[in-house]
Amino acid sequence: MMHRMILLIGIGISIVSASVDVEILGKEKARVFKAIKYDFLQKTNNHFGNSGDKRTKVIRFFEADLKKLIADTSDPEEQAKLKAISAHWTKLKKLFDTPVTDASIEKIFKEEFQEGLRTKKKILELTQTQLKDDKNKTLFYLNNLRAISQKFAITYLVKTVEPTGATSEETQKQLAITLEKFRTALDHLHKELKTEEQKAMLQELEKIYLYFDFLSQSRQFTPTLIIHKSDEMLTLAKKLVKSYHAN
Repeated sequence: MMHRMILLIGIGISIVSASVDVEILGKEKARVFKAIKYDFLQKTNNHFGNSGDKRTKVIRFFEADLKKLIADTSDPEEQAKLKAISAHWTKLKKLFDTPVTDASIEKIFKEEFQEGLRTKKKILELTQTQLKDDKNKTLFYLNNLRAISQKFAITYLVKTVEPTGATSEETQKQLAITLEKFRTALDHLHKELKTEEQKAMLQELEKIYLYFDFLSQSRQFTPTLIIHKSDEMLTLAKKLVKSYHAN
């Protein structure tokens, strides 16, 4: 889908077009973290929600949409950014294929997390070139909730493989960044979304924000509960996107 804004300039007409779909880019960011989440569950023999099958499905969707994004633009700069995303994704998939032991799970999972952050950064760089109108900005924040939900899940899962009472500074930093991004998205959406249904969903997201904020200073949690809350957040984000398009 292309989001277009027509600007009248004097008697002439100028068209500003987002040639790379902001909503698809938002989904791709979420899929990076979602694939890592399911890979972690698979590697730790936690088959919650058929993690192996879901990882395969997420990988397939990511690559299908990446192929579509590449086909939909002829802009050299956009093509270069998409190829950079593809290169980082290839590195991440190699890590998925790396076998682990109890002794190596922390190291491998942190490597996956860091490669996921690098992939997400490249997606974000491309997304930022597309935010030329208010609709795209709102779509960015709506879809950013998808990625935030999954980043929360894997950041807390990182804490579960770190030594008890020895959460790394990098993990705490990523939790703080993710909480800040969540707060920024909510504040923007509170201003832009006006229907009663949308307001009710934002209130539910506020509760999840408070939950994750509390957990950021605690080790008293279980992986399946974290996954449940992150999936709840993802479901609300999807419903908000649908509601935004409907209005």
